[in-house]
Amino acid sequence: MVKPQRLGFGNGGSLFREMRGNAQKKGCSLHGRQGVPSNALANNADYTALKYDDYDDDDEEDEFCSIEDYMRFRDGAEEKVTNRMKGLFALTYVAYIAIYFARKPMSVVKPVLAQEGFSQHSLAMVDTSMLACYALGQFMIGHFAQHLTMRQMLCSAFLLCGVSTMGLSMSNSAGAFSVLAGAGGFFAACVNPLLVIFISDTFPVSMRATVVGLWQTSQQAGGILANNVAALVLAWRGWRHVFLMCGLVVMAFAAPLGLILPAKDISQEEKKVENTQTGQQQQQQQQQGGMQQQKAERPVTFSEVVRLPGVLSLCTSYMLIKMARYCLMFWLPTYFVSRIGMPAAKAGAMASFFDAGGVLGGVAAGLLTDKLVKGRMMLTTLPYSVLGCLSCLAWSFCVGRGDLVNVVCMVVVGFLVAGPDGILGGAASKNLCEYLNKPPSYAPAISGLVNGVASLGVIAMSACTSNLLDRFGWAGLFMALGVMMGGAAVLSLPAVVVERKYFRVKAAQCS
Repeated sequence: MVKPQRLGFGNGGSLFREMRGNAQKKGCSLHGRQGVPSNALANNADYTALKYDDYDDDDEEDEFCSIEDYMRFRDGAEEKVTNRMKGLFALTYVAYIAIYFARKPMSVVKPVLAQEGFSQHSLAMVDTSMLACYALGQFMIGHFAQHLTMRQMLCSAFLLCGVSTMGLSMSNSAGAFSVLAGAGGFFAACVNPLLVIFISDTFPVSMRATVVGLWQTSQQAGGILANNVAALVLAWRGWRHVFLMCGLVVMAFAAPLGLILPAKDISQEEKKVENTQTGQQQQQQQQQGGMQQQKAERPVTFSEVVRLPGVLSLCTSYMLIKMARYCLMFWLPTYFVSRIGMPAAKAGAMASFFDAGGVLGGVAAGLLTDKLVKGRMMLTTLPYSVLGCLSCLAWSFCVGRGDLVNVVCMVVVGFLVAGPDGILGGAASKNLCEYLNKPPSYAPAISGLVNGVASLGVIAMSACTSNLLDRFGWAGLFMALGVMMGGAAVLSLPAVVVERKYFRVKAAQCS
């Protein structure tokens, strides 16, 4: 947690701006918060350390009373978006849309496969295989990152995922579908985390949350585009050509990513710079870091993360949200074919309204968090989850009522599911780390645990969805989804309490 500090920078912070300008002219930046210069400035013969005590200390505008203010000015970085940043954003955004061409076709062609003799149980096992391998791939990201660069991992993922998707076009048995779908899920698992990390490192810290939130709408955009394209190809050439075309789309992005993304990761470049520093500079860094740096470098254990306040709340709440979202994403086309009586191609296109509602819900959740509740992410998820519960329950009473009613239900539920899904699966883990005043090394550990538990929940939901349909029908399934959304609201309360305590302390410090 960042505490507000009196920096004594003079009238209007002019001294700070002057120091920042001098540092930028020398190609350096100011590190630290108490006037500690960067190593490059400290070793410059022309540099004279400035003493803040010599300046006026009565200017209230010089206090950093929020994390946002501190992050905006801590490195002296300008809030400027370059054309290169825009280009990288566009490339990675479209690339992640393409990865949905490996994930969505199965749900579109599933009704046709059922008509050709595949049972609901065997088709559900295909989904389970893909999700299980997807979860395994997420746990393996850290291992692969020790041997490969980000560019190598992403290029390999797109290439191999595309090959696996194309292989589905030649499958004739449920076993072959399960193996190839699992391979595609395994290779696609690293794409979202790596691209989010890359985007976070590319843009200034002060606008990172906004940019990442906007970038995450590629999930819904990918679902909409992949659904409609797969439905068109299905009506035109049949289900085998759906997998063939989608695999080619995924493979096509391996080359652009390999040519445009940097060859070396930022962490590797920083490590190289550290290795070239002199012994005197390393000693200065150790003295500045002190005990806090040693604490940050200490390995974080699984049991330690689980015992942190709010972590289990975040895990279980996100698990139920993700179970509801993935169930609808995989089974909506089947619902429109078997219950409403639509053709398979039209059903695939109709299911894209769920993703359209998700785009609106994700953007609205970000605006609500920033403008109305002033950054309280956990609090934002509560009304979304409660209203999502009521909407799913209402949908269970509207089963078979016609196209218009189902479209409205899909858009509303998609809107309400996407809000907490984007928050809890994204920046909430990092925020919880700050709420608990933990070192940055805790953030990936919390995020890995949250997403891992959610993936296990999705696997369980995929395995039992067909049994729920056989026993209770579509109305019973929608009721079960409503119960999940309501449970997510209740289970998120401990995390909301942690967030509330943090903002109370923050408000007291700024008063």
